[in-house]
Amino acid sequence: MKNLKLSAAVLAGLMVVFSSCKKDKDEAAAPSKSKTEYLTTAKGWKITGFTIAGQSMFNQYVDACEKSALDVYKTGGSYDHTYADKCDEDYDGTWKLTNNDSQIEIDGDTYKIDELNGSTFKYSETQSSGGASVTTQYIFTAQK
Repeated sequence: MKNLKLSAAVLAGLMVVFSSCKKDKDEAAAPSKSKTEYLTTAKGWKITGFTIAGQSMFNQYVDACEKSALDVYKTGGSYDHTYADKCDEDYDGTWKLTNNDSQIEIDGDTYKIDELNGSTFKYSETQSSGGASVTTQYIFTAQK
């Protein structure tokens, strides 16, 4: 019985400790970043996925050279596309967010932003051919 009371006392003490660690309801949630901030604060974005009609086509359509590439988006609307293994010539281009930040225009082509946060950037385009629509999605991972 004595051990049971001691255990209850220890348990009560732990409950006080754990309940005092609970976050205050009045504590404000950390503000989220804007899409521009997510895009431009990463050290770069590497392509890690490519789908056509929901099916992964990454290994079939993205060659080793492109897998080594890094896209760095800069404030002001420019970006650099560089190849880590120098298998092709690096290039730069332009970008801007449009349609209330739901789309991105890259070098004049417009894509729907499917996801953009501190670790993942997904955008897609849907094309119609012969009455059928096919969606292509590009998936990038932030480099830290």
